[in-house]
Amino acid sequence: MPCYAEPAHALIGMAALHLHRAWTRPEGDFGYHAAMLEAVNARHLLAAQRYGAAAFAARSAFEAACRHEARAIEAYALATLPFAQELAGDVTPAHTMRLRAFEAFATSRDAVIARHLPVA
Repeated sequence: MPCYAEPAHALIGMAALHLHRAWTRPEGDFGYHAAMLEAVNARHLLAAQRYGAAAFAARSAFEAACRHEARAIEAYALATLPFAQELAGDVTPAHTMRLRAFEAFATSRDAVIARHLPVA
């Protein structure tokens, strides 16, 4: 049986990279990168499922990576939102899109996990 650790880490890294790209791209690219992120997530979780008992360890590692990314996005949004509100008198479109991207990421991650891995 091939070693699962390397593919798992590589795919988690790819998911994080796609999320980072979605976060830093112009507003028009969010949907595209969200779809890519979900595809990467699904491939990772389906691969994890093939390894039986290793799936639970892979799921834990994947969820930890997701939580780390989500906390980073949320912290950035919360830290910069007051400045955007002060400067613009309201929430800027860029912050609105970033918050929507964060929500879409969390929803996509939870949906992919629910579809492809059994509940512990």
